[in-house]
Amino acid sequence: MMKTKVLALFLLTAILSIGLASASIKFVDANNTELSELKASADQGSKVTLSFYLKESNINEITEIAFTSPIVLTGCSKSFNSELTITGAPTSLTKNETSGLVTVTFNIPETQDVCTYTGELEVVGKYLNIHSYTIPVSITVTQLPLPEEVLTCRTTGNPNNDLSIEIDDIKVIKGFGKDNEWFPFDEVEVKINVENNNRDEKIKDIIVGWGIYNTATGEWYLDDEENDFNLKKRTDKEIVLSFKLDDDIDELEDGDYEFYVWATGEDADDNEICAYDSEELTMEIEDDFVILDDIKIVETAQCGMDVQIAGDVWNIGDDDQEDVYIMIYNKELGINQKVEIGDIDSFDKEEFSTNILISEDADEGKYSLEFRVYDEDNDIYENDYDEDEALFIVPLNVEGNCKIAPHASVSATLESEAKAGKELTIKSTITNTGTEEATYTLQASGYESWASLKDINPAIVVLGAGESVEVIYKFKVNKDVSGSKTFNIEIKTGDSEKETLRQAVSVTVEESTGFEFPEITGSVIAEDNWYLWGIGLLNVILIVIIIIVAIRVARS
Repeated sequence: MMKTKVLALFLLTAILSIGLASASIKFVDANNTELSELKASADQGSKVTLSFYLKESNINEITEIAFTSPIVLTGCSKSFNSELTITGAPTSLTKNETSGLVTVTFNIPETQDVCTYTGELEVVGKYLNIHSYTIPVSITVTQLPLPEEVLTCRTTGNPNNDLSIEIDDIKVIKGFGKDNEWFPFDEVEVKINVENNNRDEKIKDIIVGWGIYNTATGEWYLDDEENDFNLKKRTDKEIVLSFKLDDDIDELEDGDYEFYVWATGEDADDNEICAYDSEELTMEIEDDFVILDDIKIVETAQCGMDVQIAGDVWNIGDDDQEDVYIMIYNKELGINQKVEIGDIDSFDKEEFSTNILISEDADEGKYSLEFRVYDEDNDIYENDYDEDEALFIVPLNVEGNCKIAPHASVSATLESEAKAGKELTIKSTITNTGTEEATYTLQASGYESWASLKDINPAIVVLGAGESVEVIYKFKVNKDVSGSKTFNIEIKTGDSEKETLRQAVSVTVEESTGFEFPEITGSVIAEDNWYLWGIGLLNVILIVIIIIVAIRVARS
């Protein structure tokens, strides 16, 4: 009887234990091995990421799973807390279920002391009631690889935040990079803003420093500072920094850099204060990329002039290059010239010098010379970053000793027969092929040996861009000419030969079909003087009649 009671009591205790037991969560690794601690190490100002799996301890389903945020960590008499960013967290786990990978990310303040900090990561879940499960966390904060100038600025401090400096904009104004991604020889512009936040006092002797910091080597690639200035209370100042990445390019490495700006000054109590800002940037170094730099050419060239061009050909890629050459091209000037360069080592240059001839027949104006850089396979160099070609445009102004022919076109048709001794009429169409209104004076030349000019109508025309007008040329053809004859229609916009356009016109003149009696008429029988021949013939007849009558009278 006693044994039965003891057994019954044992069974009741077991039942109550099962009923009162709560499901639990374990932190495990990828092998389902339970973790006793989460550890990580990170620089000041960086992010910490902890990864693990959650597993239900083979008791019962647990729901409403959530992490407690922020996390609080303490060490070296210091502490910090940070909001959590969580991915992959389950909201429930069935009995003995293991979740997918969970990652917890949080930030370490940039000014946090170097130390090892400890705390707990907490997750809660519901089985009958809400339960809490924790795992110890140990984070070692290491020194952020900051340049000495920035570390000094942090030590100097800015207790009341009276002075602030901020990078407003970064852009590549010339080159192959964009925004925060740069190539060697890019020209970069950075706009920064310095502000005095103090409502009552000015900040004096403010000096702004800046630089490009290689985070891998811990060295400045480029650094400088601006002249000092003062800021009145509640005022700011914009500073524009411009620089070119052409110093010691062999020191540039593919990868991450940091652009820093900092400002130091003195507050109203003559205490030194300092503030800084930074932006991450990337230096792009290609395997095969050759560019031109420092192209030297005259701004203005005369027609008929040899123009000297010189410059540098830079291999800004990691690999050596062979049989490099340049093509210089401009369609309007008829320039398509090859310049052999040869082999160029990585991060080295070759100089080039060549001449191009500006034709005497070139029009005055502004032109663009295209410079293209080609490799040994006759392909133009192209980067992988955004497939930009090694193409460079250089302006050239052509002025002086040049032909300044009017922008016009001429067509001509024969409007009458072309016969010796007769009037010849030519109709021409003049078109303004320019982009602006123009006044044209119309003349003719080259006709003097076979005709005389009678009239040009109209002799002066004003045409808008694309407009046309018909002009009639009238000549008197000499009586003793025949065969193919030519003359020039001349269009002038000024008095000089350079301002004259000539268009040759050819006509075929037929011989006269009449005959001559010089003693009587002094002319040639033709359709336009038949009446003169009639009068002459009548006079001859009258003379003959008079002679006959006189003979008859004498005989009688």
